[in-house]
Amino acid sequence: MSTPPTPVQETNTARPAATPNGSPLIPDTMVDIPTQRMYAIAFLGMLQALKLYDFYRLTSPTDDMTELAFAFKWLLTDGLALYLLPVFRIPWLCFQPSTTLIQIAVMFAIDLMLSSRYEVVLLSGFCPANVQVPLSALVCSAWKVILNREMSIDERRVKVNDIVFNSSRILGKHTVHVLPESTVKLGASIGGSCLCVNTGSTIPIPLRFNSTVPTMVNYSVTDFETSKKTFYEIKGRKLRKLVEQAEPDAVHSAAYTIPLAADKAGLYRLEKALDDHKLEIRVYRSDVLVVPCPGAVFGTLNTESNFDRCTNDFDEMRIRVSGLPPLKVQYSRKVTDRQSISTIESVQPDGYSSPLFSQGSNALAKMEDSDLSWAQTHVVDIRLNSSLTTAGDCMYRIEEVQDACGNIVSYKDGDNPMPLGNEQSQIFRVHERPRVFFQDCHPTLKLLEGRKCELPFQVRSQDPGPFSVELEYKVGEGSTVHKKIIALKEPNDKLAISKPGIYSLRSIHTSFCSGEVLEPSICTVITPPHPSLDVSFDSIEDKCTGSIGTSVDLILIGEPPFTVDYRIIRDQKHASSHRTKVERLRQQLRFTPEEAGHYIYEFTNLNDANYNNIELDRKKLRTEQTVFPLASAAFDLGNRHSPRKICLGSNDKIGVKLIGSAPFELHYDFIYPNGKHDKKTANNISNYKFTIETPELTSGGTYTVSLTTVIDSNGCKTMLKEKDVKLEVRRERPRGHFYILDGSREMKVTEGSSVKIPLRLTGNKPWQVSYRNLNRPKPNNMPVVVIIADANDFLTVTEEGEYELVEIKDSSCPGTLDPEGQRFKVGWLEKPSLRMPSISGDERVITRNDVCEGDEDIFTVEFSGNPPFTVDYDIIHFTEDGYAERPIHKELTAALPHASIRITSTKSGEVQYRFKKISDALYTDINSPDSDSLFLVKQRVNPKPTANFANPGKTYSYCLNTDPEDTDTEGIPLKLEGTAPFALEIEIKHEISGRTDSFNSFSITKNSYELRLPAQAMTLGRHRIRIAKITDANGCARYIDPNSAGHITISVTEIPSIHPVDERTWYCVGDRISYNLAGQAPWQIEYEFQGKRRVASSPTGTFTRIAEKPGNWTIISVSDRGSNCKATVGLSKPIYDIPSVRVAQGNSIVEDIHEGMLLPPFSFTYARTEVVDKKRKTKPKIYETHTVQTNEHVYSLFTSQEGSYEVISLQDARCRYPHDLSTSQKLLKNAL
Repeated sequence: MSTPPTPVQETNTARPAATPNGSPLIPDTMVDIPTQRMYAIAFLGMLQALKLYDFYRLTSPTDDMTELAFAFKWLLTDGLALYLLPVFRIPWLCFQPSTTLIQIAVMFAIDLMLSSRYEVVLLSGFCPANVQVPLSALVCSAWKVILNREMSIDERRVKVNDIVFNSSRILGKHTVHVLPESTVKLGASIGGSCLCVNTGSTIPIPLRFNSTVPTMVNYSVTDFETSKKTFYEIKGRKLRKLVEQAEPDAVHSAAYTIPLAADKAGLYRLEKALDDHKLEIRVYRSDVLVVPCPGAVFGTLNTESNFDRCTNDFDEMRIRVSGLPPLKVQYSRKVTDRQSISTIESVQPDGYSSPLFSQGSNALAKMEDSDLSWAQTHVVDIRLNSSLTTAGDCMYRIEEVQDACGNIVSYKDGDNPMPLGNEQSQIFRVHERPRVFFQDCHPTLKLLEGRKCELPFQVRSQDPGPFSVELEYKVGEGSTVHKKIIALKEPNDKLAISKPGIYSLRSIHTSFCSGEVLEPSICTVITPPHPSLDVSFDSIEDKCTGSIGTSVDLILIGEPPFTVDYRIIRDQKHASSHRTKVERLRQQLRFTPEEAGHYIYEFTNLNDANYNNIELDRKKLRTEQTVFPLASAAFDLGNRHSPRKICLGSNDKIGVKLIGSAPFELHYDFIYPNGKHDKKTANNISNYKFTIETPELTSGGTYTVSLTTVIDSNGCKTMLKEKDVKLEVRRERPRGHFYILDGSREMKVTEGSSVKIPLRLTGNKPWQVSYRNLNRPKPNNMPVVVIIADANDFLTVTEEGEYELVEIKDSSCPGTLDPEGQRFKVGWLEKPSLRMPSISGDERVITRNDVCEGDEDIFTVEFSGNPPFTVDYDIIHFTEDGYAERPIHKELTAALPHASIRITSTKSGEVQYRFKKISDALYTDINSPDSDSLFLVKQRVNPKPTANFANPGKTYSYCLNTDPEDTDTEGIPLKLEGTAPFALEIEIKHEISGRTDSFNSFSITKNSYELRLPAQAMTLGRHRIRIAKITDANGCARYIDPNSAGHITISVTEIPSIHPVDERTWYCVGDRISYNLAGQAPWQIEYEFQGKRRVASSPTGTFTRIAEKPGNWTIISVSDRGSNCKATVGLSKPIYDIPSVRVAQGNSIVEDIHEGMLLPPFSFTYARTEVVDKKRKTKPKIYETHTVQTNEHVYSLFTSQEGSYEVISLQDARCRYPHDLSTSQKLLKNAL
């Protein structure tokens, strides 16, 4: 038996939740779970960082990032990343589909907000006036607040919070603290607690201190068996380490808990504790009972038991439970797929008593140390003796066990069962008991003599075997009983027996279980007797001829049905074997031969239901007889039954079979359709077969042949009752001819198609028709034979010529042909053709005039034939280099004798139109017409000229009133392509007025051209210039799309200027100094601060700097890049420092401030707050705030109230810290 697993106590330890779909996609053996989680979070963080970079590009005026590109890129990226994250099944990052959809929706909202151009109206209550601010600008402002870095007047980026919320401006805090009474308690509850510990391990016992720091702890442990008390002491370095690692109380800030390690069972009691002042700490009486953890294992009541049981047995299981009584154990029982869980409570030894229940909830507090034997571990056996009613695997498993203290040990391992042989699980197989009975043995089982048979017992069992069956055998009632044990490997095995008697089933066993014997359990086996035959013969006599046959009476012994074999021998030469089936024990046979002679009848073999091929005594079962049969005659028609079909003008032969003694005399009647009777007699017929031959039947109708009498050689006459034979003679011959179409026997069709020549036939189907084509050469002109099933059918031919019918037959008779309709002519129709109307003769290559690229042009073609016409042609384009592109296949359908074809001029070069095939209404197969009459059309397509700016999209800057014809003025370069000379049309759109002007430029002889705009177009503002049209020497013109990207912009600007945003005459450190700029971005601003000159650049129309330090700020000049003009200005603003304060030794002082920098009077606000432990996460309460005004640099206050005193705001005559009241309140909250 394997070692049991260590019981696991129930804890609340947090661990990653199982993913919904099992283990992670990347196995943790390759990359552990925390690393996978770190990689995933890092990847998502990287995406958001890239998004913020793109957002910076979006807000930058110099970048080409558009709102649509930003939104599309990040909607797709964020959605795909959040959708694929659960696929990796990383614990803590594998969300439900609904959560993933919410995450994607939130990210979509953020992305749309960042890319949005919508504006938010800021009301006048928050701003000096109503202001419309773009939503993306608000997000950008929030982002700047997060980054909190701006450009200072020293041209370096600084954190605004380091200036605005400079903690050095307000220093110090004075705290008045009143200490409470110190206490200590062992355990989690006042009345005491009960814990369990496993052998070789330790458990922590909570030791809770309140408002004190211990320097020594003394506790005792009382043994359960000896009641001996052992004292322990913790102090010094070990105790200080425990205090440092203590867990703070979530409710009381002054309380904390340290763990006291317990490694053995016993009663733990806190005796004494000292604080850091060597004073004794008040000890709560709360003992802790530490007992061994409960446990449970399986055992069996029967030591000889194994892992196999039988249905209706008892399981005979035992659970041995150990721990502090009363105990509770929970176990599960699973049979195949059905599981049940049971709980047994109050498990304790007989006579056991525990003070835990007799003294109530404070039993540990009232407990004495004298007798603790009740707390020892007790072992109790629980008997399980359930009945097993279902076959299959049965598993018992202990789920958990609980002692009197509530300590629970769980043996659960998720949904997985414990392995076989574990002390907490037992598994065995319950086998179904086998059953046996006789089947198909009612009333008896037959055993043929000298043979063996299988005893038909049936074994039913789910086990495959082997089986042991006990069988009893006796010959009959009162005879000796014989017993036999039969070993069967499989349920379908059988037992072969060779003796009759009575067989009884007594018992059945398998390797595991005994079974049941069901009814019927007795089978009687008998041996049936051999069959036998007894016969009696009686002669059959006729008055005229004598003996005509024999009558045989059969008497049989055996079990029906019988089969009797016999032979008939005629004249010692001709023998024939026969077999007859008899369903009863008596039967009569009659033998009446048709021919005269000496006959022998003998019986040879006999079969019944049990035995086959029983040979009979031929000498005893034999008789002889000379037979003279009665004269008789009958028609021998063969396969031609009555009525017989006869052709007009032919005769017929009818066979007759004769019986009796030859020679014969046969009398018969021949009856005509008109009722005339012609009596006929045939004499001296020496054979037994005779043929009646009819005369030539020249008229149609029904003829009858009737046999009347026959006389044999003995003179015996017999009247015949044979059925008459009818002869149906057709009243006309079959005929055939070709049918007339539209008054003639002639047809024209398209060449190569099949032709159906109509026929008209009379007679009985099917017909056999022979025909030939007279236009074929005679050596090969053999008649063609076809079978026609319809009187109005067709002859299908595929060749041109004159066809002649040769012969016709119907289903029974040859026919005649109509000489007038014996021939039919087939011819071909004329094929369609194609030509150009403007071309005479047979010219096959036609060259047309040149056209320009994109121009409209058509040419006409004419048809001959039967409309509608279909033309198949290819369009082949040759580039300027002579390269032939892939042909384009076209089809043209026309209902008139002429049609127009639109030319292809989308590309420059040579275009060829190759006409390949033509078809019309008759010649519909476009792949088969004659192509000799088709031709080729060529045409040259000249390219359209092009004109482009050398620097499209560029902005050219000009100053107002600049002469464009001046050689120093920058021109606008153009690139032209085509055949010179060129003519241009230029279009100018003024953005300020929205007006559009145009002017022309002619006779441009070069492909590079420098455009100079007219002076009237150089007005103030931005102007959009584009090329509207270009024409070359070939007359080809190109109109350029106004929406194309091929344009440039010119900017005509004035001299830049700078103005302050507000009218303030001075600033404080931390303020933003802003100016409005006029001109073209970007601007360069030259300024001086603290004696140093600096040059700053501004891409926007607002220039802002943060006042980092005090001094004098002067703007010297401003220029923009568009005009290259520089404006000299002289704007000066003083910057003053903000005040500071420090709290120390109960005094408030202002330090490091020189006289003259700060201007009284001063005003400051301080607050008194609750004193809390720094380790607590909760914020303290604010008791009171006060504002004080003074002209002095030092201020003192006195108090006896507990709390922390701290300055939250300060102000002098010019500046204040922090800048506004809301910021001071936020500063107070942050300080708390």
